[in-house]
Amino acid sequence: MVALTGLVGGCSVLSPKPDLSHGYVLNPLTEKISPAPAPDPTLSLGVYYTEVPVYLDRPQMVARLADNQPYLDEYHRWLEPLREGFSRVLAQDIAQLADSSRIAAYPLPPAFDQEFEVDVNITQFDGVPSGDVTLRVQWRISGPGGRPNYYTHESVFTRRVATGREIAPAYVGALSALVGDLAREIVKAMPEVHAAKSTSKP
Repeated sequence: MVALTGLVGGCSVLSPKPDLSHGYVLNPLTEKISPAPAPDPTLSLGVYYTEVPVYLDRPQMVARLADNQPYLDEYHRWLEPLREGFSRVLAQDIAQLADSSRIAAYPLPPAFDQEFEVDVNITQFDGVPSGDVTLRVQWRISGPGGRPNYYTHESVFTRRVATGREIAPAYVGALSALVGDLAREIVKAMPEVHAAKSTSKP
């Protein structure tokens, strides 16, 4: 991700400064991930809570120079809080993969009666703009309100940033694909979740 540097020569310090930043949002899947999990049209699920680390909880996009060198890009920013964008896209991706219209992100629509709830704790969601991006995430599926807990898992997904395109849009595209990878894992887990629910004590 390349940040613009320098000022336009001849501008007064009191003159209005042009906004050189670019805004982005995560995007849902445009096609199903192959191999796609089995559809679950009856699935009723709320994406209730998404936690992001402090270093990602900001408008500026975060990338890495190396494994332990994250940096903020002042010129490429999220147009919505990252936790909200992640939850929104995750719900849309789950809905597409499960072929269900009963999936929503918090705050849930009025009278939305979900059977299950998914909570997500992100520990990494960034990468090298000209290399790989990584999503490290702990997630669980429970009943409404977080009880009982039916399924807990930790996942790591990696995607290569597409080459031959503008760097920032390609970087965001790779991050968006990682959300789809998580959605696929959640839908794949649902048979086990249904089994856990059927054997749990009321």
